[in-house]
Amino acid sequence: MPTSDPYHVSRQLGSEGKDKICYEARRSPQAAPVAVAQFKTQSSRVQAQLRRRGSKAREAIRAEAAFQRRAAAAGLAPIILEEDLERSRLVMELLPGGTLKDVAVSQGGRLTVAQQRRLIQLMRQLGAPTESGGAALLHNDLGNPCNYLCDGYGTFYLIDFGLAKEISSVTRPPLELAPSLAADANLLAIRHLLWDVQQGLVTHRILTELPAVLVREYQTLASKLTEASRLTEASRLTEASIAGSSSASGKAAEPPPARAPARAPACGLRRPRASPERRGKAVVVELESSDDEGGIVGSGENTPHEAALASPPLPPPPRAARCSAALLVVWSVSIAASAVAVVCSPHGLNGTLPEAILSWARGV
Repeated sequence: MPTSDPYHVSRQLGSEGKDKICYEARRSPQAAPVAVAQFKTQSSRVQAQLRRRGSKAREAIRAEAAFQRRAAAAGLAPIILEEDLERSRLVMELLPGGTLKDVAVSQGGRLTVAQQRRLIQLMRQLGAPTESGGAALLHNDLGNPCNYLCDGYGTFYLIDFGLAKEISSVTRPPLELAPSLAADANLLAIRHLLWDVQQGLVTHRILTELPAVLVREYQTLASKLTEASRLTEASRLTEASIAGSSSASGKAAEPPPARAPARAPACGLRRPRASPERRGKAVVVELESSDDEGGIVGSGENTPHEAALASPPLPPPPRAARCSAALLVVWSVSIAASAVAVVCSPHGLNGTLPEAILSWARGV
């Protein structure tokens, strides 16, 4: 059980976060004030959850403290004075200048050029390798203006490392960034920060002008990302082509795709057709060539070429023959109709044939 609290907690600092609340506290009335980040694991709302995974909550607090210590060693975050896992809280130095939002309001809705450059330095140096004085961390929540604290002299520092991840050669930041851009991964938060600034401009009048340095830095980063994406895609295509050529050299060539049979043109026109003998020879030559090229002949199924060779289609009858047959049918029908009319007439042939022909027939 935790002993009596050595700190006297007073006012709340900033707004309430998702997992913690920050307070101003003192060990004694004469001592310097400190900031206490109290995690919500001891509240009644999550008491049942705490009983199920209380050790995991402690590990999360320990990991956040380790990340902030690394950033503080690089001069990017407040120094942690105490790590109290029994009370689920972190004690750190107090920065009296307020958050980025408070500074912007106090300065009439503007951020100085030096302050904007400090924000960019924080983002870039946080992801820089530890060998070059950085922290090799991806913060993952730098789009929130309340995660930047001012020390009272215009210099900003970072807090709230609860979502931070380590940047290394094994674990790279999201969005498939190139290794040369891994150190600048935190700069992607400028887009969210500018969005929050614009929302504040419209709703709360936090800023009266857009930070020009942040806008230019984000545009430069966007062009770098576009170029890196283009180079990455080009290298992937090159690797794929090399892999395809190497696999093709070690394997037999793929069979060519089956060609669709030729179709007659529209509008009633017909292509000149070859004789069955010439057509059969052409099919035989085509089958032999496809067999040499590794085609599908001999697969046990009737291909279109084999079907054409087995039963070639008959050519259509000539157009003149079709017209003569139609005329013959019409002429026959006309003669038959005339004969029926003569036979069925009441006068017989006397009423049908001319008088000259009848007299000639009687004389004969």
